[in-house]
Amino acid sequence: MDAHVTAQSSPITTVNPYTGERVREFPLSAEDVGRAIDAAHRGFPNWRARSTADRAAECGVSRRRRRVPPPRPGWIR
Repeated sequence: MDAHVTAQSSPITTVNPYTGERVREFPLSAEDVGRAIDAAHRGFPNWRARSTADRAAECGVSRRRRRVPPPRPGWIR
């Protein structure tokens, strides 16, 4: 594990922001957090190299929602 995580194991709690009610707890260890950080660091260069349209499609965002005009004929990327 490359990430330096020194926190003790503690659950992540999901809270309803309107009621303040605790909805669910997810047990996580420092190792779990470190692995997630490492995976994010490994995946970011590939994600960054993708076009905005590709990233939006991966996230399920349509061109209309992004208000991006379609590519023009002869447009060079």
